[in-house]
Amino acid sequence: RLRTAGVKVDDSAQPYLYLNVGVAHLDGRATYSISLKFQQRGTFDGGFRGSGTTWDESAVGRAGEARAARYIREHVGDKVDQFLNDYLKANPRH
Repeated sequence: RLRTAGVKVDDSAQPYLYLNVGVAHLDGRATYSISLKFQQRGTFDGGFRGSGTTWDESAVGRAGEARAARYIREHVGDKVDQFLNDYLKANPRH
């Protein structure tokens, strides 16, 4: 999705998009959490230079185990789309 939207993808890049998915299974159901963060280097108040989160979205959900993988992929896709909308507003293509 990033490449399709025109965002350069590079494994060693700064800034970067970080995805974390956690899943717990209990009684035939899966509970999951998704966190998508955009991290970049910058100068913060007081002159401190370092890396920080400048965009962050998360979601939680619950589904039967047979459907959990599909729901998780859909939720991740939704979060990536949210990121791309915000990123492209702030960084329009020329």
